[in-house]
Amino acid sequence: MKKKLEEERKILRSFLWKYNDCKKRKKQLETRLKDIQREMSMPIGGIGYSPTPHSATNKIGPGAAGFTIKMAEIEERILKQNEEMERSMIEIMDAMNFLDEEDVDRRIMEYRYIDGKDWKNIESIEHMTRQAANKHLNNGLDKLLSLKKIRTIVEKQKRLEEE
Repeated sequence: MKKKLEEERKILRSFLWKYNDCKKRKKQLETRLKDIQREMSMPIGGIGYSPTPHSATNKIGPGAAGFTIKMAEIEERILKQNEEMERSMIEIMDAMNFLDEEDVDRRIMEYRYIDGKDWKNIESIEHMTRQAANKHLNNGLDKLLSLKKIRTIVEKQKRLEEE
């Protein structure tokens, strides 16, 4: 029974981390886009001359068109990531709404899974040890797992992870 509860907690944690995972992927894409934009804005280097003659080739480098296409693809992925972030946030907030707004368990879960705060920040904000904060987090997870709707979400998440 305890092993099953731990497995369900793990799956619920995975579900609750979706929003933060989306934020990280979005940030990664934005960094990539900035790198490409910086690369495009760099001046074109001079042509190096060689004393030996070379034959001409018809090869065309990636050039501005290639960069533009890459940028458009990344911008599209950023938009999709924004949509996924919004969807994840709504799902997570819907789940959190089953907990009382003033509940410490809920606050700890929100700090961790929505705000993406690390344990040191949570300890400082709530003036408690990591062990106490983790206990509140587990209490919140257990409260959610006692609800049929959340169990349905956990089952769905489990199937997604198995695919």
